[in-house]
Amino acid sequence: MSDPIPSIPYLPIASHGVIGDRRTAALIAADGTLDWFCLPIYDGPPLFGALLDARQGGSWRAGPRQPTLGQQHYVEDCAVLVTRWSGESWELELTDAMAWPWDNRTAEQGGGDGRVVLRRLRALSGVAPAVIDIRPRRDFAAPLDITPTADGATMVIHERTLTFWTSQPATVHPDRNRLAVAVDLREGE
Repeated sequence: MSDPIPSIPYLPIASHGVIGDRRTAALIAADGTLDWFCLPIYDGPPLFGALLDARQGGSWRAGPRQPTLGQQHYVEDCAVLVTRWSGESWELELTDAMAWPWDNRTAEQGGGDGRVVLRRLRALSGVAPAVIDIRPRRDFAAPLDITPTADGATMVIHERTLTFWTSQPATVHPDRNRLAVAVDLREGE
């Protein structure tokens, strides 16, 4: 795993889409970077804040291995954001959404102040060189300690355990502050 995975820093706000759950929101850049997300509410401490500080802010990029701007649009009549990229012989699609919390959920169902960010990266055609790169930060300061699991990783921030799940093998950086997946996705994966 090479370090760092390149990104396109400081894209204009017009190059972003937004997803939300009525209590917080995330900004997704057209290169597939989730570069603004606060927990547990809109004015909570940022977990991903690269929109303001690309080096110390933290980010979660999903998309083509070589960063490039994709085309973004929303699924009709809902807050689901789709970003699409086309290469010479492949097409890649990222779908982003946040699940709306139910006030009557139990803790096991993600109740209370639980947040669910859903990101699906899939190849629409060909073999797409893809990457997922997660670099969470604690309020523009210390990186989070990432613990690998059988199908992803967990991390703890402000007494909350965050879980990342992936269907592809993930690598936790040796200093445990970054999780990366680099894979060639085949059509349908």
